[in-house]
Amino acid sequence: RRRGGGGGGGGGGETRMLTKSGYLHRRSFKGHKDVVNCFVVVKKKRDDERERLITASSDGLIKEWDLETGSFITDFRAVEVKGKEGTEMKSHEQGVCCLTVSQGFLYSGSFDTTIAKWDIKEKTLVATYKGHSEAVYRLAVRENWLISASRDKTVRVWREKDSKCVAVLKGHTGPVLSLAVQEDILFTGADDCTIRQWDWLSGSQLREYMGHTDCVTDLKVQGDSLYSSSFDSTIRVWDTQTGQCVRVCKANAGMRGITLTAGKIFGAGNDAHLYVWDQNSAQTEPLTSDQFARAGLTMVMVEGHVVIASSGDRTCRVWEKVSTATVQANGQEEHKSLTTTSKKERFSFPPGATSFLGDLMEDMEVGHRPAPHESSETPASQSLVNVYNGLHDDKVHGVVVSEGLVFSASSDRTIGCTPLNPSSDAKQMRWSEHKDRVLAVTVAGEGEVVFSASADCSIKKWDVATGRCLETLSGHSDWVSCLLVSEGSLFSGSWDSSIRKWDVATCRFIAELNAHNDPIYCLAAGVGVVFSGSRDCTIRAWRTDTGECIFVYEGHTAVVASLVVADPYIYSASWDKTIRRWDIATGRCTLFCPQLSQPVLCLAEHRQLLFAGTGDGVIRSYLTDTGEELEPAFSYHETAVNSLFVYDDHLFSCSNDSTVAQWKIEHSDLDRGARQVDVSVASKSLIDRIIGSSSLVNRTTASSLTLRLKGESQFLTQTEIDDPVPSMVKGWLWKQGSLFRRWSKRYYTLTKGILLYHADEHTQKPLDHLVMSDVISVAEGDKDVKKPFSFTLVTINRVHHLAAPDEEELQKWISAFTTYIENNNLQKKLAQKRAARSY
Repeated sequence: RRRGGGGGGGGGGETRMLTKSGYLHRRSFKGHKDVVNCFVVVKKKRDDERERLITASSDGLIKEWDLETGSFITDFRAVEVKGKEGTEMKSHEQGVCCLTVSQGFLYSGSFDTTIAKWDIKEKTLVATYKGHSEAVYRLAVRENWLISASRDKTVRVWREKDSKCVAVLKGHTGPVLSLAVQEDILFTGADDCTIRQWDWLSGSQLREYMGHTDCVTDLKVQGDSLYSSSFDSTIRVWDTQTGQCVRVCKANAGMRGITLTAGKIFGAGNDAHLYVWDQNSAQTEPLTSDQFARAGLTMVMVEGHVVIASSGDRTCRVWEKVSTATVQANGQEEHKSLTTTSKKERFSFPPGATSFLGDLMEDMEVGHRPAPHESSETPASQSLVNVYNGLHDDKVHGVVVSEGLVFSASSDRTIGCTPLNPSSDAKQMRWSEHKDRVLAVTVAGEGEVVFSASADCSIKKWDVATGRCLETLSGHSDWVSCLLVSEGSLFSGSWDSSIRKWDVATCRFIAELNAHNDPIYCLAAGVGVVFSGSRDCTIRAWRTDTGECIFVYEGHTAVVASLVVADPYIYSASWDKTIRRWDIATGRCTLFCPQLSQPVLCLAEHRQLLFAGTGDGVIRSYLTDTGEELEPAFSYHETAVNSLFVYDDHLFSCSNDSTVAQWKIEHSDLDRGARQVDVSVASKSLIDRIIGSSSLVNRTTASSLTLRLKGESQFLTQTEIDDPVPSMVKGWLWKQGSLFRRWSKRYYTLTKGILLYHADEHTQKPLDHLVMSDVISVAEGDKDVKKPFSFTLVTINRVHHLAAPDEEELQKWISAFTTYIENNNLQKKLAQKRAARSY
């Protein structure tokens, strides 16, 4: 699937690309299967030797290359690791974070909490240092001592000869990400935004440097000056004698690393750019900024006219500063700059695209990805429309689309906001207030606000127009892994095994469900019901009004990773490599399709087509009626597909490869998936169907689950749910958004006490719905609303402004709502509610 083959890099035959400041691409080192986190250069000691490059990656391997030719030499392997395809020898059990070299030995720190010492010549493991409880992020060797920084918030000092830890430095309140040593002084930078100065021999803290507003990623010390880079998009220069910040160098993206050479400060950016400042100037703006990779830079080394850069696109590259005459002499007069900035090139460069970055991936193999199909004509059912590269520097866990904007959640701690149409006036934004990876994102209302969930245990509410964080919702005690907006409420699932319910408008906490025995991975909504999937291998159904668990679906043998409700069924994806279809009412389970070869991580449904993303980066599509798989599969991503979302006959996918892809769902497949919906079944309350058909075993299991409420219960009573309702009413209405006051045309149906609205009359899954027992009044017209045939629907939570296409439709809807209100005697129930609350 990838051109060029396994371990080799090499520059032969590649088109030479030139940056705007005159750096010519010489060669690429490609072979790692995940992010290249760092590298070291081993200098030659004799004339007959060659300089070597050693790279370390999150794939758990350390590789050695010939620096001059780019050819692959060997791997450092010592640990037996069991993987999906069998047992493999690797450098570490998990990804490798850092490297350092001293006196013929290589030291590597890993996510597996250990430090390994290697004989560089023999490629053998000499010693292992154990003591940290979490990932080892940075290493330094000073004489006979090894110093390590870790995610466990400590710095350890080891005696090199016997691998014994002789001191543990504590003081940081977050993971320690960087360190620098100057004689007996140690500087450490951490996720807590501070830098600390230590006497590392005695273990005493001497000084604390404060000024950064995000994590400190790298440190360099030179004379009396300390240089620090941070995700706050700055590099700061400090006077180590006074502890004062004497200069702030500003960039356009988070900084991951620093190199000091030839009177210049070089900063490696999250946006794949290398920023350069004059070291002896007080100027804050960079002299130049050039793009040196497709994804964020992880490390940069500058030596003379040569730049070596590793990045999130799994490669390491060598660039050389050349003169214009040299370029022309080599026939490269028409080179284009890597930093082309047209909107088309920024947002749209699928394989084979005519934009410069598309050419770059095709000709130079910078992060090259396979085209969806080997033939020149891509099959209709896998039409790749767009690839959103450069949005993130790490894994993308979630994607949603609303009102022409693509929102994405990433391990780089940001939420991306990108326009679907590159030519629109909307600008690409990244919101970055979370302190740990962002795991989920969802949209509320008509796209005015976005909610994000993070491994920092919080949920944040964002204003889409400004990118400003409006609220932070706290309460979960572990990672918040999934979000769902339904019936005016936000539901959050967490690794603390609970589901929390919040009011979307006010962000007020309503209730907590003791939902599962293990972490929750996914949520899905039916009318009046929320479904949850967990690592305990079960799916549970919950009433949104009372919080009662009304059914437990059992059958999976591993994590339930994703759920899709397509009444009368619910589809579930699992790490057990299966997709299962459940009858919502009876719980009867069938294996939807043959067991796959990879864990199934995400699902999406659209007009009776089911899409499934798997751990190998492939997206498959099925007919929901028969389970028939449609060919060919959607193939673009190189690693696990984490989330799928359907918007306007387009499928959006995001992956661990840090990209979001957009696919056109062809009409031939939509026609094959079309079927008639059984209105008699659909019109019956989903709650009634589950309760009426549930087995005694599942009902008993469900009823044993408990509900904890904070303050007053906001749930409705059983009497309210069973109230009579008018006959089904349906048709088009205009709906005004709650924040931006934009009007959107939606297809509404009113039946059995539920008002649903859809994107169109063909889409079965509603965008949202209202429980009619919450309706207080309906009135024609409003002095503040200028739209013809408008009316106002007042509920307990908010006022809804709607408009009909003509007078006849207006009267039809007002009559239906009025009849419902009268039949239910809503005012009496509200009085009873108030009395109960006051008590």
